Amino acid sequence: MKNLLYPILLAVLSTMIFFSCGGKTTSAEVSQTNPEKTDLLELARENFESLDLTKRPDKDHPKVVLGKVLFFDPQLSETGEVSCNSCHDLKKFGVDNKPLSKGIKGHMTQRNSPTILNTSGQVAQFWDGRSATLREQVRMPIMNLTEMGMTEAMLVDRLKKSPDYQKRFELAFPGEEILIENMADAIASFIESEVYHSKFDKFLLGQVNLSKVELKGMQVFIEKGCTDCHDGALFGGDDFEKFGLFQDYWAMTKSHKPDSGRFLITGDPDDLYVFKIPTLRNIDKTQPYFHDGSVRDLKEAVKVMGKVQLNVDLSNDETEAIVQFLATLTGDHSTI
Repeated sequence: MKNLLYPILLAVLSTMIFFSCGGKTTSAEVSQTNPEKTDLLELARENFESLDLTKRPDKDHPKVVLGKVLFFDPQLSETGEVSCNSCHDLKKFGVDNKPLSKGIKGHMTQRNSPTILNTSGQVAQFWDGRSATLREQVRMPIMNLTEMGMTEAMLVDRLKKSPDYQKRFELAFPGEEILIENMADAIASFIESEVYHSKFDKFLLGQVNLSKVELKGMQVFIEKGCTDCHDGALFGGDDFEKFGLFQDYWAMTKSHKPDSGRFLITGDPDDLYVFKIPTLRNIDKTQPYFHDGSVRDLKEAVKVMGKVQLNVDLSNDETEAIVQFLATLTGDHSTI
């Protein structure tokens, strides 16, 4: 009887071991089953990087918790009607999906509100790069007369009068006064905690595969030269570029009027129509596109970029593949 049971038990155990190891497809397994996909994985790793989550602040840290409360608080605006989240809605991946955003008293912003997600570590902030750091950027809309309309004195006074904020600031910044600098540090820390991996990050790490059309889109994206501006971990955000290298952008986007871009900040003729290169992470969720929100459809935006920046006429199939690839850059956000 023992002689009969032994081979049966051995077979059962072998089967259990086989299935228990079959959860994730590793890079080595992909190599054995599909060498072409391995080549594409290596191509991806040559051009892009996964986000480093080890640098993400602890969401339970008192400074991050304070920053989250401040981010959603409309009392940071003069009229109590606009919060940071009003224009950078985290449920909408850090934007409001409007061409222009509404500030206090019905005032409208001059440019489209870019996503605040994955902004830390970029070359600068705002479309024209007028702010060098995220902590500096956080303060500017709050102090802008038409966006949130506060002065430093008004804001500090309002925060100091709140028993809740007194406790929260003491926890986040023990022994320090309530200062604008601390407020900005807290909000920036919260924004920096909102970083998540996407399907493409998992692909780079060898944890999942991309579909055939997603892989084709990545190939087209690289081969057509999109990675000249959109590469690395953020797929952009690390430099400035003229919008309209091969033709006037407003002719393609049907913008109401040309925007001189960074030239308005520097006065340098070389900066005419120059803007910060935006990150493409979460791009399929952050429409409308470009500094003026002039294009709502991602396929159209991809074709505009091909023609205006690369002098390339992308086919419908190429455009669809690129859009499918870009969708893999959407993070697994679960903030609210």
